[in-house]
Amino acid sequence: MLEDHVVVYDEAINNLESLISIIHESKCIDNVIIIIHNLEDMKLRNKNEHDTLYNEYKFKFKLRLQQFKVEKERKNLKRENNN
Repeated sequence: MLEDHVVVYDEAINNLESLISIIHESKCIDNVIIIIHNLEDMKLRNKNEHDTLYNEYKFKFKLRLQQFKVEKERKNLKRENNN
């Protein structure tokens, strides 16, 4: 799963580097404005993806923690029943 997120990150970095190089090579202010607008749009999409990933991991972590607590409690009850 982490590999998928690394791919998304690498793709975002490549896109940003490409757009920055286009800005440096551009001779028309209109092109630069359009590119900056596209960068802002990408930033918002990346933030949304980041927030989604964060919430996904947070949920999974809480779920694992709850599973751990339930398993621990189950073992404690089993131990008490054996005594």
